[in-house]
Amino acid sequence: SLSDNINALRNYFNELHLNVNSIGEVELILVADNFVWIPDSLYEAGNEKNYLNFMNPLKLGMSIYVDHNDLIGAQMIFAYSSVVADAFKIVIPRVKIRSQHSKFVNANVINRSQTKPVMLMNVRESALDIAAFNEGQFLLSNTYNFSNTDEMLYNSINVMKNLRIETPTLELSICGDVDRTVFGELSRYFPNVTLYTGAPLTFANPSMQQFHTYKEPLILS
Repeated sequence: SLSDNINALRNYFNELHLNVNSIGEVELILVADNFVWIPDSLYEAGNEKNYLNFMNPLKLGMSIYVDHNDLIGAQMIFAYSSVVADAFKIVIPRVKIRSQHSKFVNANVINRSQTKPVMLMNVRESALDIAAFNEGQFLLSNTYNFSNTDEMLYNSINVMKNLRIETPTLELSICGDVDRTVFGELSRYFPNVTLYTGAPLTFANPSMQQFHTYKEPLILS
């Protein structure tokens, strides 16, 4: 419930002896399943619900958020559980709600893709969040569901085939729910697998040093 989330957050910050009112900037990065990109030239404020319903019907208990990406001149419109995001907004009134899909589209990745194709992949328990870039251009942002490792690999390879990108030239950067098995399977098919450590994502799983698992990362600065 909302009250449970609020109490859990306050207890968490108290255990860290962290005064949230002293934090200069707070971003809550959310991984949404229902989202859509709308170019600035086509975006009309107030139509966010219609944009999302065109993709997937909006579920009860979800709130709509808009995250503008200056680099590509587009609005990322997404829905997320109200009891999660609202709890952060109550505990930290200055929090900025961001989408991971939009955070993936950043200057560092676009610059890297000037010389080689780049794909960023966030691995979740049963879904892949993928963003692809080539020749300095943002090509794709989508989520693909899977039920096993074979389906995860199929979805990954199929994205590259549809974009007509050869896997030997591709730099694949992965993050999220990654373990040795997932990393090893991806390395069999993608020669250049790296760990995505660009802000706001890092890896610190003790079992692999570089890896970590996250659900809804909170970025404080």
